[in-house]
Amino acid sequence: MNRLDRLTSILIQLQSKRLITAREIAERFEVTNRTIYRDIHTLRLAGVPIGEEEGKGYFLVEGYRLPPVLFTMEEARALITTSKILSYHTEDSLRQNYESALFKIKAVLSLSDKDKLEFLNSRIGSQKPWAPASLYLDSIQHSITDSEKLKIVYQSKKEDESNFINRHGFTFRKCKRGTNPGKYDSKTNHNQGQTS
Repeated sequence: MNRLDRLTSILIQLQSKRLITAREIAERFEVTNRTIYRDIHTLRLAGVPIGEEEGKGYFLVEGYRLPPVLFTMEEARALITTSKILSYHTEDSLRQNYESALFKIKAVLSLSDKDKLEFLNSRIGSQKPWAPASLYLDSIQHSITDSEKLKIVYQSKKEDESNFINRHGFTFRKCKRGTNPGKYDSKTNHNQGQTS
């Protein structure tokens, strides 16, 4: 992620909560706290009204907003609950993309609504995810939306095989117990695993 994209994302994240620490932001973008301090300084120089409560975190002055997208509290509650369901049921790329979208949604809510959603989020439990840790789904979605062939490497009963396929859609179904989801090779754009 380049710096401009990170600055925009930090601005959205600042709007998603009443207070947020540099450490929270740094962990999300996998950078140091010092980098976040510099980014906050840059946003302030650009005229973004960022305040700070010592020892507690940063906040945006009430009233500062990106162009609003209107959501009802019923919709926002449904999205928060869905995020908990996804954290248990889905693979990593879908969960990460959903969480990024959720930051943007929370960014346009009032402070009181943000507080209500944070409370709701703290009251919904979730178990350890059952879905395999993978990043395949985003690549499959990309192959569908961009009409690109996808190479799948899989293990048949006799040997490793591969095939190029045109994806028109996909269906979710539970994997058989003990199925190896394999690994995705980002350098070769290959999906390596087993068929069920």
